[in-house]
Amino acid sequence: MNSITSLPIPSVGLGTWKIPLKQTSEVVFQSIKAGYRNLDCACDYGNEAQVGDGIARAIAEGVCSREDLWVTSKLWNTYHAQEHERSSAQVLLRWGIQRGTSVVVKSSQQHRLVENLSVSDFDLSEDQMKAICGLNQNRRFNDPGDFAEAAFNTFVPIYE
Repeated sequence: MNSITSLPIPSVGLGTWKIPLKQTSEVVFQSIKAGYRNLDCACDYGNEAQVGDGIARAIAEGVCSREDLWVTSKLWNTYHAQEHERSSAQVLLRWGIQRGTSVVVKSSQQHRLVENLSVSDFDLSEDQMKAICGLNQNRRFNDPGDFAEAAFNTFVPIYE
């Protein structure tokens, strides 16, 4: 359920990974126009602005309201604020929650499953929120086949 609107998460969503940048805004708009209300996004997809443009157009043209949409995003857990004595993952989860978004975690380790739920007993300051938001360097790494050879001077296949 969406905690803001109490609407269920739509069963079928549009994945926005690897949609060509020049097409992303139009694809997102057309998908919303066709009835999609669940959009899967991530900062490292490198197309957040274009996804946002497609959403904004759909809203502006009266196709839907923002409250009708379930937009999922993901964050890497490499940055953290030590003063909270929390893991990097906990800080980033808290950052997402404080921004009013739903967060999705992944772990197969019991202690991390428990740790990931322990994010409601602290708040990040406004400066900490801004600092994490400001980490964007417009570098997106998701597909080792796209970046590993240049970054590590070796080919890394993603499917073996």
